[in-house]
Amino acid sequence: MYGFLRVSKEFKSGKVATSVLWTVGCVFLITAYAAYAFLRYTGRPHPYLPPWKDSATLGLAPLFFVAPVGMALSVFAGIGGASRRVVVPLLLAMLSLFLVGVLEGMSV
Repeated sequence: MYGFLRVSKEFKSGKVATSVLWTVGCVFLITAYAAYAFLRYTGRPHPYLPPWKDSATLGLAPLFFVAPVGMALSVFAGIGGASRRVVVPLLLAMLSLFLVGVLEGMSV
């Protein structure tokens, strides 16, 4: 959320292009999906399901495929003029979500 708000502020002042705003917005949507999936399945756990049937595992496993796209978009935003204060946290968030996706995929 911080990255998106910071880039929108930089966009209003004319420091970054529209494409940077869109790329950071897409990365924000990826992180919002991860937060939604985690909170949804943490609040309503399914007892005694094996990992290949558990909807929480199946909801977080696609992060293995989506997080590298977020990493590429973060690098593109950095090349496009976004500040390091925006790009570095986004890259770290995407890396952690990628690792979550790897672990969830291995559990299946």
